[in-house]
Amino acid sequence: MKKGIHPEYREVAFVDLSINQTFIIRSAAQTRETIEIDGVTYPMYKLDTSSASHPFYTGAQTRIVEAGRVEKFRAKFAAKQQAMNADAPCPITTLRVDGGASVSDIMMQTQADLLRLPVDRPAQVETTAFGAAALRCVRAVVDDSEEKKPGGRRLPSWVPVVLLVPGLVLAALCITQPFNLHGQIVFLALMFVSMIVLMRIRARITLMLLFVISFVVSGRYLWWRCTSTVSTGNGLDLFFGVLLLVAEVYAFSVMVLGYFQVCWVLDRKPAALPADRSVWPHVDIFIPTYNESLDVIKPTVYAALNMDWPADKLHVYVLDDGRDFIQAFAEAAGAGYIKREEHNHAKAGNINHAMTVTSGEYIVIFDCDHVPSNDFLVSTTGWLVRDPKIALVQTPHHFYSPDPFEKNMHLERAMPIENSLFHDFIQKGNDTWNATMFCGSSAVMRRKALEEIGGIAVETVTEDAHTSLKLNRRGWNSAFISRPLASGLSTETLAAHIGQRIRWARGMIQIFRLDNPMLGKGLTLPQRLCFFNAMLHFLHGLPRIIFLLAPLPYMYADIYVIYATAASVFAYVIPHMVHTAVTNSILQKGYRYPFLGGVYEAVLSWYILIPTTVALIFPHYGKFNVTAKGGTIGEKYLDWHISWPFVALIALNAVGLFIGLEKAFFDPDPQYVTLVINLGWIAYNLMVLGAA
Repeated sequence: MKKGIHPEYREVAFVDLSINQTFIIRSAAQTRETIEIDGVTYPMYKLDTSSASHPFYTGAQTRIVEAGRVEKFRAKFAAKQQAMNADAPCPITTLRVDGGASVSDIMMQTQADLLRLPVDRPAQVETTAFGAAALRCVRAVVDDSEEKKPGGRRLPSWVPVVLLVPGLVLAALCITQPFNLHGQIVFLALMFVSMIVLMRIRARITLMLLFVISFVVSGRYLWWRCTSTVSTGNGLDLFFGVLLLVAEVYAFSVMVLGYFQVCWVLDRKPAALPADRSVWPHVDIFIPTYNESLDVIKPTVYAALNMDWPADKLHVYVLDDGRDFIQAFAEAAGAGYIKREEHNHAKAGNINHAMTVTSGEYIVIFDCDHVPSNDFLVSTTGWLVRDPKIALVQTPHHFYSPDPFEKNMHLERAMPIENSLFHDFIQKGNDTWNATMFCGSSAVMRRKALEEIGGIAVETVTEDAHTSLKLNRRGWNSAFISRPLASGLSTETLAAHIGQRIRWARGMIQIFRLDNPMLGKGLTLPQRLCFFNAMLHFLHGLPRIIFLLAPLPYMYADIYVIYATAASVFAYVIPHMVHTAVTNSILQKGYRYPFLGGVYEAVLSWYILIPTTVALIFPHYGKFNVTAKGGTIGEKYLDWHISWPFVALIALNAVGLFIGLEKAFFDPDPQYVTLVINLGWIAYNLMVLGAA
């Protein structure tokens, strides 16, 4: 840097919207010329305000070398130099954007939010309405890649309402427009080419366009199915045809709601706490226990006691039903011990009782096997301090032990775990719409908000999701920090895993019946749709079984579940499957593989079918079951009690496969195209069931 320039320049990032590149400005004292951010090396440039070519000047151009190329750089925001000289302090705050916004305000926020570098904000920063609008543009436009999920601000709740009506009208016109077979093929060819082009462009807007294309193609398929393919020739054709159609309508509804839920994910970062630690609030940490061993509980308690927080404001409590050895351990470790006399409402009752004998402003809940990181509180409570309307800050559930699917398929950490899609991705979408769901652990809650709704919900066996719904109904906001800040134990056995999911499924359907998010007051339309989709998902038991059995009626009894010509099936069914698979593969990349998603649902479908059906009819039936944790499996074994439904489904499909082959080779008048379609369907089902 030239002699005479004041040395108190700070490292800042400036992102030029016109060419979408990042430039790092280094301080006078900084000697390094490059910096590595998220694995990418950027050059660092000297800030020279004495030069007429300084890029912050109005209309100025300069030549900047990056990665061996010379790029022309024109500042997106025109700036002007205020009164300054070589001897006067000249921090970046003396440069202003037209309209009055501080350049450093945009610089520092962009650096902190997008590049995640620790920065010290200048002491005096001028903030104006224009500056806030400019900053929103920087956040929304610059970080528009698939790898860097957009974040920083929620979409206003009125946006989907304004876009939904005209969008649905246009989509309805495209979906219901009658085409002959030739017209349908031409239309689908255009859609396919558009999809291929959009796949090569990694940006948020292209993903949304892929959603639209997938919605229209699948919508045309479903319209064709409803209007042209249900046979009324005999009762069996009608029954099996309608059964499959109902399953497809369900799958389409879940797909569309899923697209909406994650169309604009919010990658929220931790908010800073006040520099003065003496004003930080009191925090109560609740660790509910039931019958877990001391070996499971100890790491969580020790980690909670060791968190970065003022010692006089950190209060750790073990919530127990009266085990003397747990009380002795808690007292020896320096944690509080809360015993309840009435053993009602399981975990929710334990927490609600603890609230009556504690007084911290914030409440943190950890399952007794969830070990928090040292920075859990400093990474989460900032949002509660910043926004008094936020009642819940949830973090993802991360597990350091492999789940049953990983162990059974020998995929330990080779692929995303079963929980990853929801905890690492869908929750970001929920945060966009202010519908983050409380997951029962690894969360911070505002005591005032909990007391307002009567504590943790006790009406259903999924007290966590119901609590977040109640908070949203009362106008409280929620947030999701997409950073694993605690690690827990996965379920050890498939039976335990299925038992846990049965409880979740039953509880979500209970909420659907008792506190339906589509009814009642207090929720925005996006919030209603997010909660409704979470409940609708757990009704996948019957549709998944239907899909696993759908090709068999034709093989066993020549019953047509789709009454159409082979050419029509190829023109409608195949494009629907291709667009759905491709769009979901791009959408869920890094979080779940579509094939494994089918395996997960196939495993659970048989076991959640009856509990969810019962919950729909008798919503008050059922009790809370604690998931066993901390066990070990000494040797491999086959759980026949859990496996027999899948063995039966494999046998039925295998017989259907042999019947189809027999028809192809020995039937006097085989319908080869129909056989190929059904044989391919059966082969896929056998792959899913075999993996399950």
